[in-house]
Amino acid sequence: MIESLIVGVVCLVAGGIGSKATRWVDQRGSEDETAKLSIVKLTSSVEHIANELTAIREDMRTDRRELFGRLSGVEQRVARLEATAEARHDA
Repeated sequence: MIESLIVGVVCLVAGGIGSKATRWVDQRGSEDETAKLSIVKLTSSVEHIANELTAIREDMRTDRRELFGRLSGVEQRVARLEATAEARHDA
């Protein structure tokens, strides 16, 4: 009789531990899903930022080309004006 009681208690404890373990595994599974979703969102955000930075770099390159092109044109005009002024001064 006592053996049956001990076996019953052991079964109850094992069942309780099994139940707790099952809940723990379920919780870990949902936490893993949440972590996976967070990683996907983070990866997507990083890719978006990288794309935006690429676009900004391209805009900056275009602006630099335009700016230095204009600067070169102004520099050439100033050089011509200086040459004209010197020619008038020498004459």
